[in-house]
Amino acid sequence: MHLNILSQIKEDTIIYERVKPLGLRRGEGGLKLFAGDCDDVCQTGPKEITPRLFVKGALGEEILYLLDSSEEAIDDLVAFLEKKIGTFTLYFTGIKEAVLKKFLEDLQAESGEVTLQLEKNPDGFICKVRYLQKSKAEEVVKKIRKALHLYEYVSNEGSLSLALQDLMVEKGLRLILAESCTGGLISHLLTKNPGSSKYFLGSFVTYSNKLKKDILQVPELMLKEEGAVSASVVKKMLEGALEKSGADMGIAVSGVAGPDGDKPVGTVWFALGSKEDSETGCLHLQGRSEEHTS
Repeated sequence: MHLNILSQIKEDTIIYERVKPLGLRRGEGGLKLFAGDCDDVCQTGPKEITPRLFVKGALGEEILYLLDSSEEAIDDLVAFLEKKIGTFTLYFTGIKEAVLKKFLEDLQAESGEVTLQLEKNPDGFICKVRYLQKSKAEEVVKKIRKALHLYEYVSNEGSLSLALQDLMVEKGLRLILAESCTGGLISHLLTKNPGSSKYFLGSFVTYSNKLKKDILQVPELMLKEEGAVSASVVKKMLEGALEKSGADMGIAVSGVAGPDGDKPVGTVWFALGSKEDSETGCLHLQGRSEEHTS
């Protein structure tokens, strides 16, 4: 990628610097692009080239070439770059970091006119697509969304719970939960957001088999034969929660947080949907018991 900057920038000094995401900061020797607190100047010296900016490899090492110049020219350059550098921000959850990183690295290799930056957030991952030419970035974003649409969520603030809230409120739907191993944690994460009462009705925290049977009408025989952590039981929990609350949509979850259980620690079954259409799934989590509830 190259950019002819401004004709008045002098061809006197070039700074070689390792950077990651595109950002602007003044520093000794002029204007620099930076990555967080990183300011690793590798070499300086006179070079005779046309004023250009090169950025390469957003997920690995990037090399920046930037001409030094006067304060006036730097002011012009700052204004110019701030107008030119744009960012698309995408959010993903439920995908392994190694899989996502490999996909973005391969895409970066064939998309030299944008830079791709991967970050973690509490609900998953943030992918930033930085660009000088918006049309090129839009093509890359389309490729990402086409390949990873099952894992993307849309949120102005990057919060998965807010993304769910916005969607439910927009569609006028009400949500109920039936929690076992999470012990009310999911409802806590949802209700900490202002405005959650517009869609969230509440949660049945049925930690024991007795409450699953008495409140959510899960058959005792099913609990004995298949265990509380099973597809059949979470489906019945969901049906019971929907019937009791009158909600439009529901989520039910039951798992083995440890240290003991009739199934491997970290096994978590969940069901979600409505009375008319629902799905079940299973996760196999690793880590401490408190991590199995998050």
